[in-house]
Amino acid sequence: LAFIADKDADDVFELFVATPDGKKVTKINAPLVTGGAVLNFAWAPNGSRLAYRADQDTDNLMELYVASPDGKKRVKVSAPSIAAGDVIEMIWSPNGARLAYRADLETDQAYEISVATPDGKKNVKVSGPLVMGGQTLSWLWAANGARLLYVADQETDTLNELFLSSADGKTKTKASGTLPPGGILSGYLWDKNSARYFYRAEQETNDVLEIFFSSVDGKKKGKVSGALVSGGNVEGFAVSPKGSRLAYRADLETDNVFELYVTDFDGTDAVKISSPLTAGGDVSTFRWHSKGKIVAYLADQEVNDTLELFAAAADGSGAVKVSGPMAVGAPGVAGFELR
Repeated sequence: LAFIADKDADDVFELFVATPDGKKVTKINAPLVTGGAVLNFAWAPNGSRLAYRADQDTDNLMELYVASPDGKKRVKVSAPSIAAGDVIEMIWSPNGARLAYRADLETDQAYEISVATPDGKKNVKVSGPLVMGGQTLSWLWAANGARLLYVADQETDTLNELFLSSADGKTKTKASGTLPPGGILSGYLWDKNSARYFYRAEQETNDVLEIFFSSVDGKKKGKVSGALVSGGNVEGFAVSPKGSRLAYRADLETDNVFELYVTDFDGTDAVKISSPLTAGGDVSTFRWHSKGKIVAYLADQEVNDTLELFAAAADGSGAVKVSGPMAVGAPGVAGFELR
């Protein structure tokens, strides 16, 4: 069990690891400079190390460190920084072999993404050169840890696009297609095999959000979501934990009537899986079951403004209400979880 606390000195927050029985508590970070503190931490996926962000060596200079859970091995893994620079966030790769972090190491307030090995011996910037005023905003590791996607206004200030980089920074490319001026990129995901990725963007028409896909080598790409009615948009999507299907919520057929669809990764074999909606009804949210054959969703499908829970077969063969009858006038189901 790891935790941050001012355990040894008031208002000096440090990182500790405790055994589940509480018999042993170990301080993980090295001694802090006056005014220093540990801000946050993350366990490696296999539990062998902890990464933590702290102004450990220089007050108000946030750097990234990795330590063993017994506190015996510690190393700074972030690259040297300008005086005003800071590491502001970090994420382990799924296999724990690397650690990606976002920092303004070279230019104040120009946040870029770097990748380090946990021993600190290798450190490379994986995001591309930024236009004046540009920033990286977010990133997502592929499941195999070999690549990452990131969003940045890298080429045009305020135009956020999707980029792909190998974990060693040697291969970098724009992952989204060319967006029209003012176009929006909103959401991106990997498939479970790290072979392709998906993103939602106004790629073809301003104010029309659709889903697109590409293989990592860029040889296969296209639009996943179906043709939208005038005014229609895709409002959310999720990749199946198993197989090669993608679910999305959209007002595909009638403007402002959001229904639920499932399609193959390349946009073929698309089917609507939500049942017919009452007047004013919408599918509000959805989630895949872990086995990838069922999609659960909330909708005011039968009574307007009363949300109920349904389970739909991903092949479109039918949906059933699982929440049971609701009291008259009740708002209905507030949320749900799947196991």
